[in-house]
Formats: sequence, C-alpha cells, structure tokens
Amino acid sequence: MLFQAEQVRQFEALIASKQGIGMFELMKDAGTQVYFHARQKFPEAKRVAVLAGGGNNAGDAYIVAQHYQQQGVHIDVYAFTLVSQLVGDAKTAATHYQGRVIDATLTDVELAGYDIIIDGLLGTGLNRSVKANLLAVIHHVNAISTPVIAIDIPSGLNADTGCPMPVAIEAAITVTMVAIKAGMVTGQAKQFTGDILLADLGVGNHLYKETPPSAFWLEYTQLPPLPSRHVNTYKTHAGKLLCVGGNQFMPGAIQLTATAGFRMGCGMVKVATHPAHQYYLTAKQPEVMLVDNQHLETAIKWADAVVLGPGLGLDEWGKARFDTVIHACEKYQKPAVIDADALTFLSQRSDLQLPFPVIITPHSGEAARLLNCSVADIENDRYSAVNQLKSLVGGCVVLKGPGTIIAASDCLWVNSHGGPAMASAGMGDVLSGMIGGLLAQGGDTETASLQGTVLHSKAADLRVEKNGQRGILASDLIEELQYLLNKRVE
Repeated sequence: MLFQAEQVRQFEALIASKQGIGMFELMKDAGTQVYFHARQKFPEAKRVAVLAGGGNNAGDAYIVAQHYQQQGVHIDVYAFTLVSQLVGDAKTAATHYQGRVIDATLTDVELAGYDIIIDGLLGTGLNRSVKANLLAVIHHVNAISTPVIAIDIPSGLNADTGCPMPVAIEAAITVTMVAIKAGMVTGQAKQFTGDILLADLGVGNHLYKETPPSAFWLEYTQLPPLPSRHVNTYKTHAGKLLCVGGNQFMPGAIQLTATAGFRMGCGMVKVATHPAHQYYLTAKQPEVMLVDNQHLETAIKWADAVVLGPGLGLDEWGKARFDTVIHACEKYQKPAVIDADALTFLSQRSDLQLPFPVIITPHSGEAARLLNCSVADIENDRYSAVNQLKSLVGGCVVLKGPGTIIAASDCLWVNSHGGPAMASAGMGDVLSGMIGGLLAQGGDTETASLQGTVLHSKAADLRVEKNGQRGILASDLIEELQYLLNKRVE
C-alpha cells in the first residue's frame, strides 16, 4: 500500500502516542534501520559522509553517524543547519553525537573521497523548490560516483508526486519509514530512489489497518489465478477479439496486438486493417482472420471485445475506422481498449465520455492531448493526471510509463514491474492486445487492466533476467506470456 506523506506524518505521531512510544524512540529506530541497511549493502565502507539538514531527517542522520562512530568507521557529518538551530528530537539526536561535525554553511562540500554518503538533507515535507545552497550540494552528489543511501526519501524529491524540486539526489538505496510514499514509485521518481527498502518502525501495520491508502502497489504475485477451462471448451467460447488499426505502412502494430491477444488465450482474433498489407498479416500470423471495411460493424457485433488504435494513423482512413468502431461499440455495448492514434481522435471530440465499457492506455504525450496540457504537466503529477483522465473519459485508465498507474473503480494501482528495457517500439501495441484478450475472455475492465499491465511488464522482467536490458523487442514479451499465464491458472 502507498500513502501520502502527510498521512504518514499524522499517523506516526498518533500511534506513537497511543502505544506510549516516544517520537525520539522512533527516530532512534529509524536511524538504526538506515545504518543496518547501509552496512549490509556496503560492508566494506571505511569512510562515510553524512549530510544533515534541518528537520527530523537530520536527527535520523546523526543517529546513523553515531552507529558508524561506535564501530570505528571514519565518519564526517556535514551540517547544513547548525546543531544550536535544530529543534526537538533532531536536536536531541545531534547533541548525543560526539563525533566530527563540519559546518557546511561556511565551507564548500567535497564528497568525492568517501565510500558512501548518507543523505539526511531534506525529508518528505518538501513542497517547494530546493534552496540554492542545497541545490549545489545535490548537483555535486549526483556528479560523483559515490553511492548514496537516502533516509526516508532522496533529498529534493516530492514525496506525493515523485517530481524533483527541481533536482533530487540519485540514491542507490532509499530506506523509507513506516510506509512507502506514493510519489516514490512512479514517473521521474524511479530515477532517484534506487532500491526502496521499508522500515515500518513497528507502526506500519497499524497504519495499514486504520488509514486508507492513496494507492495500491501491484505485484505479479498478487494477481488472482485465471480460471481453468472446461474439457469441452470450444474456440468460440474462449474469447473473440477484434483488432482495428494498421494503416498503410504500419502493419506491424496491429499484428503485435493480434498476436498478443492470441497468446493471452483468445480462441479467435479478427483484424480490420488497411488492404495494402492484409496478406502480410495472414502470412505473419496465419491464425488471424481479416475483416474488410464493409463488414467492420458486423465484426464488432461478433466480437467479445475490441482493440482500437495501434497503427491506425491520423488520415481519413483512420478517422473512418475510429468513427465506425465508436458508433458500433456504443450500439452493441462492446467493451473496448482505445490506444495510440485512436486516443488522438478521441481528444478531438467535444465529449470524451464514452457510453460503453472502455479502457484507455495513454502514454504521457497522449494523456497531455486528452487533458489539453503539456507532457511536463502530466509527469509533474501523474496521480492527478490519471484521476483527471478517469473523470474525463470514464472507464479505466492505464497511464503508461515508469510505475504505470491504473485508475480502476475507486482505486489507484501502481505497477511494480518493468523498467527501461521496455523503451522499445511496439510495447504499447502488445499491451493493448493483452488487455483486449483478457476482456474478450470475460474479464471486466478493472481486472483486464490490472492483470494485463502487470503480466506485460513481468514478461519484460523475465526477458531481462535471461538476456539483459538492451535489445528487447516488443515481440519478445509475447513469447513469455504463455509461461506466465499458465503459472497462474487454478
């Protein structure tokens, strides 16, 4: 489960009071947890720099420093707020530390000679631009190769949106307290957090029970198993999917979509594509059936679900297919996945609400067109963007990108799988076919969105494990699907 920073701050104090735990005791536990993980990850570190700011993160930092000092490790604390100016538990922690403290307000900070850096500059309360003096330090830390362990959150990162303000420390590890903050797991934040390790400080379980999360963290192991098939299952009972797209010069997109639909278990897949390369498709994927323009509405009536958009193009041919599909899906109440160029046509409508079950799968550029804003606006607050899209369009929204966010029912889900290996053409076409394939087999829009998204990125993770991060093709993911699917059959 994922929480807003203020939820954690308020609950932490409340539960500590109820259980008779002093906030300083929680601070000592937090610092101890950071020290433990730092020692475990970097056991050979002999020279350690600790960056201490002015809030509670500074208190945690001084406790980390004290642990290192007790172990005889060379430790330097760079204080960006004088100990005399600290307040509360942070000041108590700082006065307990008896080692070397360097007044970083009076000297240039040089950190290249250390084995690791402990980042306790800024915490989860940051909601405005980093001040100039700390901005320079963050740039310096990122410019050297020394690994960083961030306390609670990398300094400079907004805990709720994941947006750097305007820069953030790039950590190797982030040891976050009580609960994972929502902004840490999506969009730009994934560049900065490194491996996220949770230290619940003995109060996290209480938070989960008593406070509704702002979003849910979605993993492959959480997916429910797919139902097993009856012995007498026939192909017409196993899901009928129609894929519409593939304009002239773009046959590959819709072929990937159709093949992914088959690999998700669909019994039958039809493709409505440009006549210039119909026979290419049947040669490439002989299991597909072709649909011409005169029979497109009939094919929509036949289908259990429709995917519209991969390779559709933005010319009159594409617009005519878009209009026909939208009209027929409304007429026959067919569930549809709308992706790629179809999202551009959708953004040009005066009313974006669609009166049939729908899933849209935009990347940031497509989301910006739908919301009439910039890509930067989307990436600066992906949670707000996905909520706006859901209100605007209805149905389910899969906002693609690092930490894909799915808005389904009244919940937000963040996909925990995938990574930069997926920066390759055709990945979205495969995802659309996977989600459409699940819809065609009777899944509701929420289940199809969640399962399709996770299986898609988990397939990429498997490929990375086998062959490494570079050079993965979208079609490689399709090859992993049969294995992943059948691991999750009842």
